[in-house]
Amino acid sequence: DMISSGGTMKSLLETLLDDHPGIEAVHMGVSHNLCNRKALQRLRRLHSDYRLKELIVTDSIPQTEDFLQLPFLRVESLANTLVHVINNIHFNRSLGRSSY
Repeated sequence: DMISSGGTMKSLLETLLDDHPGIEAVHMGVSHNLCNRKALQRLRRLHSDYRLKELIVTDSIPQTEDFLQLPFLRVESLANTLVHVINNIHFNRSLGRSSY
């Protein structure tokens, strides 16, 4: 999924923590972070108040400096995956999981 304002993440964490109060830490991953200012504020709050320990995003959209400074944000490159997919398509090979 992607982060626009972070509202879906907030709702998810509220429900998750209400239903399972013993959860100590939450790790989340998203495909695309749109680097919206509202999302930045919301993510900081989710980290401080809702046990968001780590957020992993891809580099499909360049992250702003403000987002890169979040200590719980990790950016993963899509480069190797794209290289394998393009190479396999070029050589008419399967895109099965073994190629990633």
